[in-house]
Amino acid sequence: MKKKTTLLLIVGLLMALLAYSQNVITDADITFKIKNIGFNVDGRFSKSYIETDFSSETISQWKLKGHVEVSTINTDHKKRDEHLLKEDFFDAENHPMLSLQTKTFKKIADNLYSVEVELTIKNITRTLKIPVRIVKTKGTEEFYSYFEINRKDFDVGGSSLILSNTVKIRVEYNLKTV
Repeated sequence: MKKKTTLLLIVGLLMALLAYSQNVITDADITFKIKNIGFNVDGRFSKSYIETDFSSETISQWKLKGHVEVSTINTDHKKRDEHLLKEDFFDAENHPMLSLQTKTFKKIADNLYSVEVELTIKNITRTLKIPVRIVKTKGTEEFYSYFEINRKDFDVGGSSLILSNTVKIRVEYNLKTV
């Protein structure tokens, strides 16, 4: 019985240490907006994984990595969602994840940063600078970002006279910290 209790205590301590050194968020709010035939189409991805480490006093050592499951796209239109998963858009069968990873953080004002990231969609990686607001208070960490991408840079949707090239993306999450 003592061995079992000791093992559980060790596992619990390891889990607590891992949770303190790196935060993993699985319920971020990731939404997008694009014009189609002149009308805004709103959508979201319901399954994402974001890992953060903002614990260092040195901002250049901060880390952020995110993955989004393409198959969880939802524009409130089932047929459109099914089409977005096909080869001419996200090609979810061959590219099931979108990913983002930070390269650098640069503070530009209180709680506001310019972040250089590598965004990968359909195995195409582009470097972008995006604004990020991080608000840390006792017990919480709030993260907000709003940026735009050109869908054609990632071979999403091909040529279209009715679909805008600009996609507006918003990412938000609130994390309770230790």
